[in-house]
Amino acid sequence: MSPLMQPPLNSDPEKTSAGVTGTLRRLLAAAVMYLEARFRLACMEGGGAFKLLAAVIVAALTSLLFASIAYVLLMFAVVGWVAAHWWQGELAPAAAVVAAAHLLGAAALALWAIRTLSTSSKTLFHATRHEFQQDKLWLTSSQPNSRN
Repeated sequence: MSPLMQPPLNSDPEKTSAGVTGTLRRLLAAAVMYLEARFRLACMEGGGAFKLLAAVIVAALTSLLFASIAYVLLMFAVVGWVAAHWWQGELAPAAAVVAAAHLLGAAALALWAIRTLSTSSKTLFHATRHEFQQDKLWLTSSQPNSRN
């Protein structure tokens, strides 16, 4: 072997492998190490976030249960009060009045929701819709050019 063709004396063939394959191998190894570190960090941070999310969900469901129980008890009290004051203790008409008030409230909320959604549907996600329209225009304008 001629002196010009010999590798340097203190070079490691793995570290100095020439060419595209050596560069790709080193790049892939660095990317794998980076992804592994990001995954470990995400697991550490995600574990704490998951525990916090679980605690918030449990607290929210518990408070919803307590509010529902309180609401039912309050409605029993309202029916009893209405029955005692206007129907001489008759519970059926008092319950009908309270139920009718609830139905009116539900109908009013439903109408409000329908009006709000119908009027705000044009303004919801305005920037996203604009981007989609621009993408659609770009795709339709570039489609005939790409078939040539």
